[in-house]
Amino acid sequence: MLPTTDTSPFPLTIAMQNGASRGVIGAEEGATSEGQPAGPDGAGGATPGGIGTMFLPIMLGIMLLFIITSITSGRKQKKEREQLMSSLGKHDKVQTTAGIIGTIVELKDDSVLLRVDEASNTRIRFARSAVMSVLHSAGKGSTAEPDPLATDDATSAA
Repeated sequence: MLPTTDTSPFPLTIAMQNGASRGVIGAEEGATSEGQPAGPDGAGGATPGGIGTMFLPIMLGIMLLFIITSITSGRKQKKEREQLMSSLGKHDKVQTTAGIIGTIVELKDDSVLLRVDEASNTRIRFARSAVMSVLHSAGKGSTAEPDPLATDDATSAA
């Protein structure tokens, strides 16, 4: 027999007596089948708000910030590279992307001729875009930190 008092430890039996059960253990009157409290219009569902509604705008904001940062840094690097290529001149000591250090002997629009060995007067032609950095500019002083492994004429003569 089913108990008829409200002091039963099983809420399902009470709910069945009241006719409000929808097949969920612990269902109470005014609750939906998912166990969610009924809204003001009687329909169940999650209440609006919470972290779920803020997740998408926050992720979009972070993504937008990342895109803007990468675009501006790319423009800055391109501008610095163009400035380096336009400032190349004869007798500048440069380092290539392959790590070869030499002095510019000849400049053309798309290539540069480097003297890499003073004693044997060895020269190598590189694409102009292969120049990575200027170690020592001929007339303007040092524009970058000199390579500690590279020897200058003054230090090798001593």
